[in-house]
Amino acid sequence: MNELAKPVLPGTAGSDYERYLRTDELLSLQKTAGEWVHRDELLFQSVHQTSEIWLKLCWNEVEEAARLVGRDDVAPALRLLRRANDCLKLVTAALEMLEHMSPWEYTEVRKVLGHVTGHSIGMTMIEFPKVGEGSDVELKENMVLSMHPHAIAANGEDCLYMQDTWLVTAEGGVPLADLEMGIWAQA
Repeated sequence: MNELAKPVLPGTAGSDYERYLRTDELLSLQKTAGEWVHRDELLFQSVHQTSEIWLKLCWNEVEEAARLVGRDDVAPALRLLRRANDCLKLVTAALEMLEHMSPWEYTEVRKVLGHVTGHSIGMTMIEFPKVGEGSDVELKENMVLSMHPHAIAANGEDCLYMQDTWLVTAEGGVPLADLEMGIWAQA
């Protein structure tokens, strides 16, 4: 190997790119095929893990923008807020990949998710207990609520599936995703 092509960063990966990004560790965070309850676990983990990384960047950019605004340094703060906004667009766009998973497939993946699922960087997510009538759970301003209700027909095959993510506001709520309702017929 040419001396100029040899990695110089610490680590065992074959290139400086892999060493800097720590690709071996990053890619080891997903379950292996032998660990999946359903093959769509890789899709589910990929969408959610990459979304968490984008949300981490978003959160950091907003915090820095707030610090800059506090120093009356508005121009760089606006640049960081545009970047944070683009992070949220990427997260929302990534959710569209989950449209390639039917409600039946999600039901299989859901079995291994535990009680709380959803983005967690700087947010409070509630999946359990039930939220709504008959529940004493209080939705507070700036909480993000992710809903995935579905109704399966009596034949056990056809399904009405809805999903959406809302930001709780003082006035009620604002949808964060523009996802259409889907009707699935088992093929």
